[in-house]
Amino acid sequence: MGAAADLAASYEALRAQVLGSPAAGGASGWTLLVRRGLAAWLCTVPVAASVGRPPLNRRPAPVAPELQPQVANILVTMLWNHYLNPPL
Repeated sequence: MGAAADLAASYEALRAQVLGSPAAGGASGWTLLVRRGLAAWLCTVPVAASVGRPPLNRRPAPVAPELQPQVANILVTMLWNHYLNPPL
C-alpha cells in the first residue's frame, strides 16, 4: 500500500470514529482531532510527512467583487461562532 493509500486508510478510520462506528475501535484519533486539531492528528499519521506537498502559492486566489461581502460574512460568522463556542 502506498503512502497516499495509508493516509486514506487513517482518514477513514478517523471518519468511522467520528460517525460512531462500533468497528472503529477506540476514539483516540477523534479525541486528538477535537482537542489539538487537524495538524496534531496528521503528525500521528506516519505517512503524512511522506506524501508530497503541493507547491506553496503566496498569492491568495482572487474573490470576485460581487462575492466579497458574502465571503466576509462567512469569515465573520466563523470567528464569532469560535468565540461563542471555544474548542475543548
